[in-house]
Amino acid sequence: EWQAAKELREMLYLADQLDPLLEQYTYSDLADDNNFELLFKTLKDSEAVYALHPSERFDYLYETGMEQFVGWREYRFKPRFDEAMVLLERDQMMELYQDAKRLEYEHPSLQEIEKLVGLSEEELLKRQYKKAQATGRMDRAIEKEIELKELYLDSHGAMFNYQSCSVLRQQNEFASVCWLGKEDQAQHMRIWWDKPIAQSLTPIEDPKLNKQSVRVFKAILGFAGDKRFNYPDTLITDIIQDGMESDIIRAEIFAQIMKQLSENPSAKSADRYWVLLMMCLLHFSPGQSLENYVHIFIRNHAPENYKDALKQQCHKAAYRPVQSRAPEAGDIQRLLSDAGFQQAGRMSGTYNR
Repeated sequence: EWQAAKELREMLYLADQLDPLLEQYTYSDLADDNNFELLFKTLKDSEAVYALHPSERFDYLYETGMEQFVGWREYRFKPRFDEAMVLLERDQMMELYQDAKRLEYEHPSLQEIEKLVGLSEEELLKRQYKKAQATGRMDRAIEKEIELKELYLDSHGAMFNYQSCSVLRQQNEFASVCWLGKEDQAQHMRIWWDKPIAQSLTPIEDPKLNKQSVRVFKAILGFAGDKRFNYPDTLITDIIQDGMESDIIRAEIFAQIMKQLSENPSAKSADRYWVLLMMCLLHFSPGQSLENYVHIFIRNHAPENYKDALKQQCHKAAYRPVQSRAPEAGDIQRLLSDAGFQQAGRMSGTYNR
């Protein structure tokens, strides 16, 4: 009995200490995070005292405070759960789960969150992609599809080495149309050379398009300075225009640029080819047959100051329609700058040899 009386006195004393705190935080602005947290702490400290019902006033304050807390807790958590279960972002769901458990909030999505945060990165991205599509968030769906593509390339990038690209002709076939210098043509089919090509790198059956691919390569050589041309920047219009008019030529142009960037002995020449690659990506995509090869080529070979911009634009190009207008020489710097492509040097014909 003495012990029980002692505990009762302690509880009554604690009730006197908690009473003003309950009153203060129950009627405070609970939109304020600090007030909300202090009310929760005070209610937790008051649980044992409330069980003894020390006074009508204390019971009233506790019950009113609890009612306020529960209402505000619901108000705070509902939009967070609504957003989290649409976005399905791992960090957001984990933080929400921890807060809900700490604040003793029960929600039907908690069990689902436990399963979702345990998924692999790839599986969770697939769920995020499907949810974005189902909720009509197409920009987010594209974003998640790109992240899935990056994961795929991380795992399977070795399959898309340009030097073993199955989309291109075999070297002997490529050189077979040459009367002279077949060996040199075959040897340089997939690496830099400052000589014209005799036929397309990709197997183009249409004779007209095949001739066009040879002509495009001459323009590409001129743009990069590997072939003398008085105003190399002006060639950008013809190169891009040819690509815009034919998906076959588009693939050929990307194949030719990657060829000229492979084992290129000149830093200035290579820089111009990277510029040309970006300009092409700003106006059309490589197409499904070469897209992964271009991605891996950029990953493995692009200069660090170009790499991020090129990677992003390569992804964007896959979702954008072919542009309707080819650029002129005066557009180059502006387009590159807008795309975040920061050149160390300047665009100029001084790159010509």
